[in-house]
Amino acid sequence: MSYNGLTYPDSGYVLLTQDPQLELSNYSRGHSSVSQPILQSSLNATRRYMRTISTESQILVSSFSPNGAYILSASVDNVVRIWLADNGSLIREFVHDTEILGCNFSNDGSKIVVACEDCSIRLWDVDTGLPLRTLQGHEAPVTCAVFSPDSLSIASSSEDCSVRLWKTDTGEQQQILTGHDDKISTVAFSPTGYKLVSASDDLTVIVWDVETGLQLKQYEGHDDKVSCACFSPDGSKVVSASEDKTVRIWD
Repeated sequence: MSYNGLTYPDSGYVLLTQDPQLELSNYSRGHSSVSQPILQSSLNATRRYMRTISTESQILVSSFSPNGAYILSASVDNVVRIWLADNGSLIREFVHDTEILGCNFSNDGSKIVVACEDCSIRLWDVDTGLPLRTLQGHEAPVTCAVFSPDSLSIASSSEDCSVRLWKTDTGEQQQILTGHDDKISTVAFSPTGYKLVSASDDLTVIVWDVETGLQLKQYEGHDDKVSCACFSPDGSKVVSASEDKTVRIWD
């Protein structure tokens, strides 16, 4: 049995993406252990199955809304869907004319941003289900798009080897961050929103200053493509995962 995604929201729910369905479960608090060469969690906890949310197409990504009330999913049928977490009811669909590579809620839950294969970024209003704007500028598929903690900015990564910053309210492109030599798989804000971290197929992880666009740190050590990276909750560390079968923690 394989899973495409795994999310641990603050409420203790676990969201597993298994084609073509989502499985929502609950874990009591347990003990985690570490094994090599990759960090692996051994949960000494009781798993309580809650429900399965099914679609007719393979689910690519899924995540909770910041308040844990909703679930966001994207499928190979080019549709982003919002579901109620407590009963699995479908409440909204956002139909696209291109392949979806990622999607995320804004911090206040009022908007979603979608990274698309056609090099665009689509911004949608959650309440109305209507498109707000399309952000264009990348020259290759957009692999990831995320809101800043205050939801005023959007960061995107692309196969064009760039990270870009955009104004949420106008769609204006603010910065182009260059430094990677290959496809960038993901980008993430620090908890304060002052920094970004990006992971790339060039085997590196880069930390950026949001205001200046300058590189603050470059981490090297992975032996294969770096698939994802994010900050610790206090912003003091970066964790990255790679196709070299390791997870690495960086100061």
